[in-house]
Amino acid sequence: MNWKNTIKKSAKWATLILAALILSAAALFGLAQTNTGKRHLVTLIARAVTPAKGVRIEMGRLTGLLPFNFQLDALTFSDGEGPWLGIDGLVVHWSPFALLRGRLLVHELSAARLWLNRLPSAREKGAGPSRGLPKPPAGLQRLLVDRFAIDELALGKDLLGRSARFRVEAVILADLPAGERRASFRLERTDGPVAKVLLDAALKGVDPVLVLATGFEEARGGLIAEALGIQGPLSLSLRGEGPLRRWKGRLLAEAGDLGRLNAEIEAEAAAEPRVRAAGSVTLNPGLIPREAAVWLEGNTRF
Repeated sequence: MNWKNTIKKSAKWATLILAALILSAAALFGLAQTNTGKRHLVTLIARAVTPAKGVRIEMGRLTGLLPFNFQLDALTFSDGEGPWLGIDGLVVHWSPFALLRGRLLVHELSAARLWLNRLPSAREKGAGPSRGLPKPPAGLQRLLVDRFAIDELALGKDLLGRSARFRVEAVILADLPAGERRASFRLERTDGPVAKVLLDAALKGVDPVLVLATGFEEARGGLIAEALGIQGPLSLSLRGEGPLRRWKGRLLAEAGDLGRLNAEIEAEAAAEPRVRAAGSVTLNPGLIPREAAVWLEGNTRF
C-alpha cells in the first residue's frame, strides 16, 4: 500500500469533513439570526427548559445577535394557579472571547421589569421537599458581571403582606489586577417609605483580606418594621477589614425608639468557624417591663 496516497486521501477527507462542519455551524448560526429561526428557537427553548408537568413557560419575541447579545421582550412562568413569575425586557450581553482566558464575562444582564406575585404551587408534580440551600456554582470565582440591573422588581402581597416595588443594581468583578475581587449590590424601594440595602465588598491579596461595608436603612412605617411590630425607623450596618482567617468588624443597629446595639464582631475561618461578639445594647427605659428594668438599666454589655 502506498502510504503517501493514504495520507493524502485521509487529509483530503478530513479537510472536507471539517469544512462541512464549519459550513453547517455557520448556516445554523445564520439561521438563528433570522426572524423565522428565532421563532423556532424560542419554541424549542420553551419546551426544553420546562421543569415539570403542569408548569408552563412562555417566551416572547427574541431579537439581537444570538447567543452573544440578545433581547427577550417577555418571559412568563405559570402553574396550575396561573402566572407567578415574569420578566420583561430581558437583555443578555456576554463575551465569548473571555472563555479563552477561563472567565465568564457578562457585560450586561438586565431586565426592565421582574414581577413575582407568589411562589410556585407546591402541589405541582415534580415539586419535592427542600434539601437545603443550593451550592454555589464551582466556577463562580471566574464570573465577571459589568452590569446587573432590574429597573423594577415588583413583589406581590402574598410574599410580603403587601405589594412593593424595588430597583436592583449589582456589579461582580473577579480576578482583577493584583488579585483583587470586588462586588457591589444596591436594592432600593421605589413605591413607599424609603428603604435600601447596600453592600460593597473587596477581597485583596494572596492571604485574602476582606474589606466589607454593608448596610440597611428603612424609614418609619416600612415593611420590616411592620413585620417586627414596631414603628421604625430601622438601620443596620456592618463594616470592617481584615484577613479572612480572622476578620474583624463593627456592627451597629438602631430600631426607632426601641433602642440600639453597638458591637465588635470577630469571625474566625477554621475547621469549625467561630463568631464572637462584644458590645452593648441600649433600650428605651419606658419600653422595658418593670421586672426586667433592674437588669437592663442603661447600657447592657455583653
